[in-house]
Amino acid sequence: MNPTNQSIRILFAEDLPADAEMARREIKKGGIDFIYKVVDTEAEFRKELDEFNPDIVISDYSMPTFNGMRALKITREHSKNLPFVVLTGSMNEETAVACMKAGANDYVIKEKITRLPFAVAETLEKSQAKLEKEQIQKQLQENEAMYRSLIENSSDAIYLLYERKFVIINSEFSNLFGYSLEELNQPGFDFINLVAIESKSFIEKRRSKVKKGEKVNNRYEFTALLKNGEKREVEASVSYINFKGGIATQGIIRDITEKKKMIDDLLAAKEKAEESDRLKSAFLANMSHEIRTPMNGIMGFTELLKEPKLTGEEKGEYIKIIQKSGQRMMNTINDLIEISKIESGAVELHVSEVNLNEQLDYFYNFFKPDAEKRGLKFSCYKALPFKEAVIETDREKLNGILSNLIKNAVKYTNEGTIEFGYHIKENQLDFYVKDTGIGIEKDRQEVVFDRFIQADLSLSKPYEGAGLGLSIAKAYVEMLGGRIGLESEFGKGSRFWFTLPCNLNEEKTKIQEEPKNRAGNDDAMVLKNLKVMVVEDDQVGQMYLSAILEGACKKVLYASCGEEAIDLYSQHSDTDLVLMDLKMPGLDGYATTRKLKEINPGLIIIAQTAHALTGDREKALSAGCDDYITKPFRKHELLEVVRKYFDK
Repeated sequence: MNPTNQSIRILFAEDLPADAEMARREIKKGGIDFIYKVVDTEAEFRKELDEFNPDIVISDYSMPTFNGMRALKITREHSKNLPFVVLTGSMNEETAVACMKAGANDYVIKEKITRLPFAVAETLEKSQAKLEKEQIQKQLQENEAMYRSLIENSSDAIYLLYERKFVIINSEFSNLFGYSLEELNQPGFDFINLVAIESKSFIEKRRSKVKKGEKVNNRYEFTALLKNGEKREVEASVSYINFKGGIATQGIIRDITEKKKMIDDLLAAKEKAEESDRLKSAFLANMSHEIRTPMNGIMGFTELLKEPKLTGEEKGEYIKIIQKSGQRMMNTINDLIEISKIESGAVELHVSEVNLNEQLDYFYNFFKPDAEKRGLKFSCYKALPFKEAVIETDREKLNGILSNLIKNAVKYTNEGTIEFGYHIKENQLDFYVKDTGIGIEKDRQEVVFDRFIQADLSLSKPYEGAGLGLSIAKAYVEMLGGRIGLESEFGKGSRFWFTLPCNLNEEKTKIQEEPKNRAGNDDAMVLKNLKVMVVEDDQVGQMYLSAILEGACKKVLYASCGEEAIDLYSQHSDTDLVLMDLKMPGLDGYATTRKLKEINPGLIIIAQTAHALTGDREKALSAGCDDYITKPFRKHELLEVVRKYFDK
């Protein structure tokens, strides 16, 4: 009956040696192996508590200088868990209860001393069990403290859920969801309240599977709903543990909103890059087609013109084809140059006074022959009288927008009507171009204005063109402070529209006069009395101008650089007109123009140059040129510009 399997230390507090010996013998009979000390004073008792360090105290209740209640108090001060048995010859029930309340583990009456070994063994066992329990509880407390410390220092939201009640949450959980533990455990609150509506069905199905014992993935994602109504994308990892005789859910929730956004952005960027690569490949293939096709026409029919047996009619037809091919190539090159300028941010605005009706009349007269050739009804609507239609805007940008939209309408309309014009609405100009053409499929309507994108990118498309017109138009509209869009039904037609601020110039509208129709003098009469100086370093350019001017002018002078032009003018100060190339070696056309204007401010100088980018015209005019014409130009285009200054 030795519960410890080793000698236990017993401290007796007893004033009668015979009673102490009797107690010792009874304990020994019980088979308990022990060593002991006997004391009968408080001082000795205190001393042995420290030095002997007993495993159990057996104390007489009544002694001359010392008693059991005093010994019990001292023992409890020394150790709250040290087993204490009261052994007394006379104890009534009230005294026994008082001892037990004071902290005694048991009591034995000397008349029944045979029970003492059992009381000692039982007390030691209970004490050992209590000690082990306290140690376990302490370990649990330490573990819990460590667990709480770990979850509190975690960057993830952590919770323990039991019977749909939150037992533990860490501060990160509160930070993420915005709820305190008390709020989470309010009546009617459930974990599902933390789930956004788009994820509730998924969570409910998952709960149902868990309840049925079906296997589920312990790591999953859902959309969380925070206290403030915000939604966040989260990743949850759960495990199920034994808790209070049941199963509790331990969960870790990580906010992956930014991570998912980054992944989505990367995927979108990847898809965009792949789409861009595909579109650029298609665009380059189209560009190759748009450059090689007219080049083939030019080179092919130029070669055919060498055939000696051609009739005059055949030669005329070939020349028309060469001219048409050259114009087509020129349009492609101009679009490429302009989109390059737009992409690099090098396009500038040059605001001036523009008469809307005059511009619309020009485009009506320009496109009408092509429209009528196709059998189309072609019309133009102008909301303002001519005199009131003056606005302040960038003329070239407005012309570029209208030209691209009307050109597309004519190109893609095989029958029916084309109408363009403008309305005034709430201090805003609403321009439109509508047609009964092929229309645009719905899934292409949002992207037709994007770079490198056309409504039809296939190699089998029947329509020529680089497909950059709408991109250029959109960029111009936005630069002018407007918006652009379209309504279209595939197979029935389209209506393109754009808006511009209604910057009407009221002062100018008062003095505007509608242009008078006149046939004008013929080309020979315009040039007949003019002395013209051609400043051109390119031999082919000189030859082309010579073919136009020689025989039509009074005299033609030629200079190949700026210095030569200034020297030549000093010898021929009666020169009426200078056709100035802007890019030349040495003194360029800009500097040459400034020097000539210093000599004669009234000298008419027309810039004729391959510099065709937006802003080049303004640069030439600011240098002193009176007008500007871009290469390549036709004879009639040059004469139209000359007519402005000499057709009197």
